[in-house]
Amino acid sequence: MTAPEGAFWSAIDAETDGHEGAFYVWTRGELEAVLGPEDAPFLAPLFGFDRPPFFEGTHYVLHQPMPFEEVARRRKMEIGELLSEIAPLRARLFAARAERKRPATDDKILADWNGTAITGLAVAGELLHEPLFIESAARAADFVLSSMRPDGLLLHSWRAGNAKIPAFLADYAFVVRGLLALHRATGDGTWLAAARSLTDEQIARLGDPQGGFFTAGESPEVLFRSKELFDGALPAANGIAILNLLDLSVGTGDDSYRAEAKKALAAFASLIAQHPEGSKSAAIAAREYWRHAAEGESPSAEPAGPTFEDLAEQAETLVDPSFELSEPRVDGWRRFKLTLAIAEGWHVNANPASEEFLIPTSVDAEGGRLQLVEYPPGREVRLGYGEGPLAVYEGTVEITGELLEESPGARLLLTYQACDEGRCLPPITRIAMLS
Repeated sequence: MTAPEGAFWSAIDAETDGHEGAFYVWTRGELEAVLGPEDAPFLAPLFGFDRPPFFEGTHYVLHQPMPFEEVARRRKMEIGELLSEIAPLRARLFAARAERKRPATDDKILADWNGTAITGLAVAGELLHEPLFIESAARAADFVLSSMRPDGLLLHSWRAGNAKIPAFLADYAFVVRGLLALHRATGDGTWLAAARSLTDEQIARLGDPQGGFFTAGESPEVLFRSKELFDGALPAANGIAILNLLDLSVGTGDDSYRAEAKKALAAFASLIAQHPEGSKSAAIAAREYWRHAAEGESPSAEPAGPTFEDLAEQAETLVDPSFELSEPRVDGWRRFKLTLAIAEGWHVNANPASEEFLIPTSVDAEGGRLQLVEYPPGREVRLGYGEGPLAVYEGTVEITGELLEESPGARLLLTYQACDEGRCLPPITRIAMLS
């Protein structure tokens, strides 16, 4: 996966000519043909082909079912002796596999993925005292800084001598993370200076004045710039960016980075508090922020942010619910119409909600039962959270249904989560007043 230039390619295809794993997997006949009738039985239990094929019912993926040290102990032989017997057989298998058609390699170099690899190699090299890992990380970092920042602006992708696409937040966040890891592993201030330069560029291009960072730069083709907070296959770029800011504040003594981290955490605070499982990287960043505060200055010196109760009280002022009830039918059921007047610039989530982490607007009854509740379709919008468009209610919304009062004074209870373009307040449940 290492390009001649020193950075890392993106991927190797899993298929060859449309066959999954064809380059890597083996049939029993292929293994016996390469190893012969004496060596195949010896190697079979060591590489896991002493049982029926388990890949698509016909092939093996060679692996170690048991550590070689344990195999040597059970066979009452030295580990070196066992490895010396295995080595020529592995070489024969490797040579036979090398004759196969190789899967295609995606040889583009991506800044964010290289930043992740640089971090892993630098950390592993430091912990394992393996200089080759650190050297590999340094070569990749040199390439990114020299070839993917040709005019002083970090670019996302490089292939065949051409770098293109202005960097996304993930590119800055993961490359800076790698540079900081290299600085810790080597003590070389060059990496810290590069991390600082890229972070300053990130703040200038992608910083949101309200806190946090947009996913991409401004563009006439983009109507709304989103902000990524929730972790996926990789940690969220905003979470990593905040961790970088805290490390830079400590490493450089520049408190402006800590202030930037604080502003970002404040912008995301309600979402982190409500969905810590979905925003682990940002939650870790919040923990680190207060750990640094405890080590440096008293957290009590920080200006107090809004409490949960303050946010819930704000949420209550943003939606004005009222409802009308018809006269009861013979069976006691009464038709209701619940009207929500939602403040301008705010919305509540539609029912059903577009994402699992969002709270749908819903109606329940206290002292009664509901039936035939109908929620209107939401309007689809793109916001600073969520992977796709989200269905929301804005302005004036009507929810209808039927209520059966089972005790005097039955009431409608409304649950909703008020959000604007960049944040959501805590979900609340409140009584809807009769018009």
